[in-house]
Amino acid sequence: MVVFLEQIFLRILDSGNSIYHHKYLILNVFDKLSQNTKHLLEIFINYDCDFAQKDIMERTVDSLSKIAQGKFQKSEHQNIITP
Repeated sequence: MVVFLEQIFLRILDSGNSIYHHKYLILNVFDKLSQNTKHLLEIFINYDCDFAQKDIMERTVDSLSKIAQGKFQKSEHQNIITP
């Protein structure tokens, strides 16, 4: 699961080349993931609290907060597809 979060979902959210519709789909995945707090807690404990692992929850929250604040690159606004 963490491989999907890091290598696919977070890359799409962080990329200036990703279109709005793709980011919207990823946000839906995070919405479903956040409905089960056990999964969020397990990701945090297993990755963010272990110094040898990557900070997956920190990166996720950072990416989501940038989107919530409207910090998009200009290239993203040119590729908007209405769902």
